[in-house]
Amino acid sequence: MTVTAIQLTLVSWTFPLGELFSERPLLYIDHPIHLHRIMLAAELGRDGLTTGYDPFFGAGSPAGMAWNPAAKLPAMLAIIGADPVVAWKLYTFLAAVLAPGLLVAAGALLRLPLHLTRWAALLGTLLWWASMFRWFHTAGMVSFVFASYIAVTYLAGLSRFAEKEGRAFRQTLMLGTSGGIAALIHPLFPFIVLPGGLSLLWINRKRFTITSLTLLCLAVPALVVGINWFWLRPTFFDPPYIGTSYGIHQARVDVSMLWVEAIGLWKGNYHGSRVYPLILGALLVAGWARWRGDRLPPLLTAFTVGGVALIVYAAFGAAIPGAAGLTQPNRFAVSGYLLLAFPAAHGLSLGIRNRWHLMPRWPARIVTLLLLALVAVNLNEVRREISSRPIGHYGKVPPEVEEMGPKSRFILDWLATSTTPQARVLFETSHARIHDRGHMAGLLAYRSGREFIGGPYVFQHYAGFWDHTLFGRDIREHTSESLLDHFRRYNIGWIVAHHPITITHLDTLPGVRKVAEFEGLAFYHTDAGGGYFLQGSGRVRERSINRLVLDELRGSSILISYHYMQGLRCTPSCVVRAVRVGEDPTPFIQLVDPPESVVLTWRGE
Repeated sequence: MTVTAIQLTLVSWTFPLGELFSERPLLYIDHPIHLHRIMLAAELGRDGLTTGYDPFFGAGSPAGMAWNPAAKLPAMLAIIGADPVVAWKLYTFLAAVLAPGLLVAAGALLRLPLHLTRWAALLGTLLWWASMFRWFHTAGMVSFVFASYIAVTYLAGLSRFAEKEGRAFRQTLMLGTSGGIAALIHPLFPFIVLPGGLSLLWINRKRFTITSLTLLCLAVPALVVGINWFWLRPTFFDPPYIGTSYGIHQARVDVSMLWVEAIGLWKGNYHGSRVYPLILGALLVAGWARWRGDRLPPLLTAFTVGGVALIVYAAFGAAIPGAAGLTQPNRFAVSGYLLLAFPAAHGLSLGIRNRWHLMPRWPARIVTLLLLALVAVNLNEVRREISSRPIGHYGKVPPEVEEMGPKSRFILDWLATSTTPQARVLFETSHARIHDRGHMAGLLAYRSGREFIGGPYVFQHYAGFWDHTLFGRDIREHTSESLLDHFRRYNIGWIVAHHPITITHLDTLPGVRKVAEFEGLAFYHTDAGGGYFLQGSGRVRERSINRLVLDELRGSSILISYHYMQGLRCTPSCVVRAVRVGEDPTPFIQLVDPPESVVLTWRGE
């Protein structure tokens, strides 16, 4: 309780309690994209759906829980009636408050001495505030941080599995259920647990019976998959949508990450922490003690193996085919250091309490002073992190909740006064979060009711637009004819651009005229858009999440500028087909012999 109380006090300093139930959202970096996904999932959930059709992005794309990898729990809160803004803030706040206390729970499960658990909890708290975890959390990657802390407790629970055969079935249920919920929180949870879990299995190999080993290796994974099947199936086994991705985050192969980050450097693509030298120094003490005859508890060896494996995977994992896109390996380094908290706590306990007789007195005292100095340095790092002064921070400078920025407000006003739903907005998103330091496209489209080509995130969709990359290639590689042809195909009526290369190119494009500028953003109008009907004719009377209403249809074959998604249903009944158009890897929707008015919705197979 003490650890949680301290964390609550610190978190409340940077995230004022009065903001928990306010209307102001979290808008820094990835927070807006998660909030947008929660809003979509809530709309679908009220109709009893976990998947649906989103006509507002990518000329039609899937939405729902399966495409919401890191915000499923707050989405569930929103489905049962909570305001999405409040649901996400509550989840973010509680995940922050609870995380360090999970190391105390892990220490209890491991039956470790109280002083050792306290040192581990201190290291866990320091990592939360003064490492990449803090950046992740304030940038919106809340669930990955929370899942990393849950993984420590889960490994501790796994260590108890082999103790008594009579409890195997009950522990199987507990491990399977808790693992399933953790994977629901973040799908990379199993990857965080895997190396430490395998090490624990090896250490306890002589204690397992055939029954307990079978339960652990088959029943537990089956429970985890079963709990998550509602999103695993459409994501990996029966995808209803043919799409593509054009970029991957956190997937560098760089051996120098191992030592540059280990010494605590945060520079460029290296994201070290001053907690890392403290952890590694304490591990050296524990290693020295073991070499001189001290006995490191075997379970802590498993945590050491698991932590080191994750750190090595972070540096080299992207070289494994498929691993880069699936796991974004670089993010696992800080999770590896977290797993080292308990082995390092053993070294801290030996070094700082100076109760070991394995080194001469004066060297031992020097080691003690060095460890205390590193603890003091990192406590100061926490002090700096909770400060709102304009100094270096790992995460967002407090407070975490702010008003929507001027660029976003201007865009919303411009969309409301200068555009209509009769054509789409070509919206240039930004890897560098140009729009008020956040990926705002999702919220802007949601609040304006306009369809965007571009967003809701970078690197998504052939029908996407980010940092002068448009329709699968650099805008400079398109001829004027090619761009105007795409504008007709995707019914582009307006453009919002930010990159100088894009603006320079659009300024010379025939049929496109600049109509406004604001703080580096350029706004254009074009008459190139050819309407939403590529074959036949009609009118888009209404669009909303999982609902597209077409009327005044004329022709035996209607081809519309919306992407096909397997499971789309036409009411009244008509044939819905997938037709490829141009270079787009995702086919478009064709209606065969439709009645004059139809409603398209996704209901699955």
